[in-house]
Amino acid sequence: MQFPMGTIRQILAAHGIDSIDDLEVNDPVTVSPPAFEDLTIERIGDDLVAVGHYYIQRGDQMCDPEITFKETDDRWRPVEYIHHPLGKQRFDESGLMEVQQFISSWDSRLEKQGFVRAAEQDANSGEEQS
Repeated sequence: MQFPMGTIRQILAAHGIDSIDDLEVNDPVTVSPPAFEDLTIERIGDDLVAVGHYYIQRGDQMCDPEITFKETDDRWRPVEYIHHPLGKQRFDESGLMEVQQFISSWDSRLEKQGFVRAAEQDANSGEEQS
């Protein structure tokens, strides 16, 4: 299964990140377009990347949603899906084929909602401040 979220690669590329090897573990990239929840991309292990929208509810961190991808040979496959408002959580190390349609739709929405544009603006404003 090829990497299913091209928008995430575009966001990372805007920050000069070409591979998850360029990310430090637990050093997230967060994008904050106006009028939408922040999107966080974080390497959480040697070959694991979590992508999600997060918020705090009654002191607990919630995911709306979070998908964890495992990278093998530059291919990312979804291995965990958490969506707290819907009460859903799935894990399968071999891959979650049933979330492919959701991932494709989410990817399209992120692009249309301006997450890539916001990442490019964040990266450009960081260069100007240097």
